[in-house]
Amino acid sequence: HLIRVRVTQTGVKTIFHALASPPARNALESLSFSTCLVTAAELAPLFDSLRVGGFRRLTRLDLTFLPLRDEGMKQLCLSLQHGPCPSLETLVLARTQVGKAGLESLSASVTATSWAQRLAHLNMYVNGLLRSF
Repeated sequence: HLIRVRVTQTGVKTIFHALASPPARNALESLSFSTCLVTAAELAPLFDSLRVGGFRRLTRLDLTFLPLRDEGMKQLCLSLQHGPCPSLETLVLARTQVGKAGLESLSASVTATSWAQRLAHLNMYVNGLLRSF
């Protein structure tokens, strides 16, 4: 878990490069960047890692308090659609500043592909979704 850590762009690239390695992809079960001071743009390497390498044993992904907004949610959904994460059971997107367009991306992604077939827990707490509709 990386919690309340300010990671530089170089640090983000280093972390995600390590996460993209086969040993990490094959062993990692939980990934949390909860409350890290990382921007949506800095998450691009994570989305690339998910899209290209997938994480076969990943059961929990927590991006709480990361400012994904609608564009970041769209990128996350595209990554999950194309990267194999067949064990993902919990997706925590609380306080990620996602609005109507981000929710529509998530809905389309979940219904169009099978990445969410094992998803049992989806936390979208306090995203201002009610204000978006």
